[in-house]
Amino acid sequence: QDVVPVAPCGFLSSAVRRCRPELVFNSAFFLLEQDDVFHHHTALGEAHSFWMENGVIQRPPLFRRGALWQDDDEKWHAGLLEPTDLRIRLPDGTRLAHQHALGEAGDRPFALNEEGPGDVTLYTRYYGVAGSGRVLGFTPPDADRLELTVIGRRIVGWKLGGGLALPHHGYVISLAMRSMGRSRFAALLDRLRELRQVDYTFVARSLQRMRQGIQAGPLLLQDGHGILVDHYMRDVEQFWPSRVLDDGSRQIGVVPTNYHADVDRTRAGRVGVGIDADGGLIVVMAAGVNEGMGIPGIDSQGATLTDLAAVLTGQGAMQGVNFDGGGSTQAYFQGGRAVVPGDRRGIPGRVYERLVPAVGIVL
Repeated sequence: QDVVPVAPCGFLSSAVRRCRPELVFNSAFFLLEQDDVFHHHTALGEAHSFWMENGVIQRPPLFRRGALWQDDDEKWHAGLLEPTDLRIRLPDGTRLAHQHALGEAGDRPFALNEEGPGDVTLYTRYYGVAGSGRVLGFTPPDADRLELTVIGRRIVGWKLGGGLALPHHGYVISLAMRSMGRSRFAALLDRLRELRQVDYTFVARSLQRMRQGIQAGPLLLQDGHGILVDHYMRDVEQFWPSRVLDDGSRQIGVVPTNYHADVDRTRAGRVGVGIDADGGLIVVMAAGVNEGMGIPGIDSQGATLTDLAAVLTGQGAMQGVNFDGGGSTQAYFQGGRAVVPGDRRGIPGRVYERLVPAVGIVL
């Protein structure tokens, strides 16, 4: 039988009993579909995309997508975050910053995906989409490259020669050995045997004030106006679901791999978080049953992304971002269930509380 590892997850109801919040709701995208867990470093239920806690970036932004964050002055913000915003510190002290960013003295520039290969190139699952119109899935073979697979802050493996599989919830740092020199190469390998961890900061001063944040996407509102248009998901926020290619083969996409790319047709359970003119948070939710599992006249079919943006606007939001939805959509308010979960596990009329890896809590 097939065996799939499962990451730490929990029920919202457990969080309610444990800390008795005013409101608790699901938040982050996580590895859920069969196409999400093909890589040997993946686990079902593992969250992906940016997450910061207490000023420490625990997961970096892997793709350009909408995020919500709070600065050290407790003000909330919503905007796009992407790998080019990062400064990455390797175990040997080497600092990497994107080649087009205004880095500090001593930063080594890195290229991203099709911008490379340079002396240092960072590859994500989005590699190939811009240049080939498809996810390529592996770094280019190159006998001169040392490549590190990074999940969150952990270096989970390294390989010589390129051709390394790209994980959904991580990335690969590809280093040209000729540019490192023999002594630096040896020092890095020695250090990797002792410390397999990277650290992150933001390059832009405006982002260095961030204390906590989470990324999902897409953005829904900016300055009180809806921003969603046709192809926004694909062209702006790098959503690229799995698809069947012209030759009939199946191409695994970019997480979430089973996510409709339209903004105004697909209805599903939704979670949206907005920021009002005073900096306060607004949470809106739409219940929705898994596709094909709803009972007509009883179950809600959910909302579109543009519907969600309109509701946030009606509640006074100036900025807004979409969180994970679908069968994960669920919430408890003052101890009671506020939204009926959409997960039916293939059985119409049955309601299941889905395990999730991360929640939003209002105390």
